[in-house]
Amino acid sequence: MQLASAATFESFQMTHTKIFMFVNNKGGVGKTTTSLNEAAALAEKGKTVLFFDFDESMNSTFHIKLQNSNEKSFTSSSLIANPNINIIDCIVWGTKLDGVALVPSDGGIKKALEERVRGDANALIEVAMNLKKALHSLDGDVDYIIIDASPSMDMLVKIALTVATHLVFVVDGSSYAEQGIVNMLNSDEMKFVREHNPAQTILGVLLNKIDTRKTIARINLERTEIGGLKKLPLYIPERNEIDVNTHQQEFAVGKGKEGLLADSYRNLADILITQSVTNKEAA
Repeated sequence: MQLASAATFESFQMTHTKIFMFVNNKGGVGKTTTSLNEAAALAEKGKTVLFFDFDESMNSTFHIKLQNSNEKSFTSSSLIANPNINIIDCIVWGTKLDGVALVPSDGGIKKALEERVRGDANALIEVAMNLKKALHSLDGDVDYIIIDASPSMDMLVKIALTVATHLVFVVDGSSYAEQGIVNMLNSDEMKFVREHNPAQTILGVLLNKIDTRKTIARINLERTEIGGLKKLPLYIPERNEIDVNTHQQEFAVGKGKEGLLADSYRNLADILITQSVTNKEAA
């Protein structure tokens, strides 16, 4: 059964659209903040982005969605609960960011998955396959899809990881965050992902919330690997405006946004664009 499922997964590989996830088994390293600002940075560069909120906290949905929007849609929970729902009906096209659409969360996605699977491993594979197929129907319609999920290595994250084409591990420079990489890579969940999504690429490790006044931060900047993975050739600096942006549901990247923080997100977008290009596309 699993071999057949793996073969079926292969038949729905994305050929144009890239699906990014910023991940770590440790919470608080800035995965959601990075996801949101990379959506903004990619859109600023003229790319079309679909932001998929796969987290029951709904933080990304509140951050991106226009508060007074009359646009109606189903949610990520609906897509998980009912395989007959068209993903197009789950997309909010008008958001705070031009060029960024949203599949919102309604906070019930984990419950929807638990009711759908009910401990059946084959049912979990079926849900992942349905999501893979739904996203594949958008291949070429948007340039990038960013999935934001919780740090917990649960069934929900397992499914999200199974459909992602590219991963970036996010660390805040702490030893706990580095251990989070190791824990995640050695987890049963990642074993499942490697079995059903063998083409997935890990782009590297992003140092986030880096305060270069601290010695440990400068030491980490000199490293070439973190948690056994290559370190990306940039970092996101620690800035108070990140907390302000979160509170005010704004973005570090956008018109009139300048400085090292904004430029770091823009530079990361350039890396995502160039390093996710396949050999076929480069030719």
